[in-house]
Amino acid sequence: MMRILGIDPGTVNTGWGLIQVEGKKISLVESGVFHPNGKDRIAKLVQIYGFVADLVENFAPDIVAVEDTFFGKNVQSMIKLGEARTAAILAAALADVDVATFAPREVKMAVVGNGNAAKEQVAFMVKRLLNAPEDCPADQTDAIAVAFCWAQRALRVG
Repeated sequence: MMRILGIDPGTVNTGWGLIQVEGKKISLVESGVFHPNGKDRIAKLVQIYGFVADLVENFAPDIVAVEDTFFGKNVQSMIKLGEARTAAILAAALADVDVATFAPREVKMAVVGNGNAAKEQVAFMVKRLLNAPEDCPADQTDAIAVAFCWAQRALRVG
């Protein structure tokens, strides 16, 4: 059995999803969205770090899979996402948990079979493949999708 914690980092919403792989079976264990408080950017990064560190401590994943920052038109948004991503990666790495990162296109390909899929398509497939709740917000389904991407890759290799 292997546990994979997926993280979709963000300074407003950080989605997370824990999946379990047993043989060829992939199942959703738990997931949610963390909302850092306040307006101070540094305080939010500390909260994201602490939240991911708590997830790692409580769930003891074998690996943490984090979505890469996508290249958008807004440089400030990209920088903030990169900082949130770094906080999440450090929390896992400093707890001696392996970290894997995936480009959004690679995640979409693993879940939908199309690297250009819309967020709605990813959410639909996560709900169908892993029985995620119908009311999952996009940040939550994206995080589950990142974990699923790692599992798909591991099952192809293994």
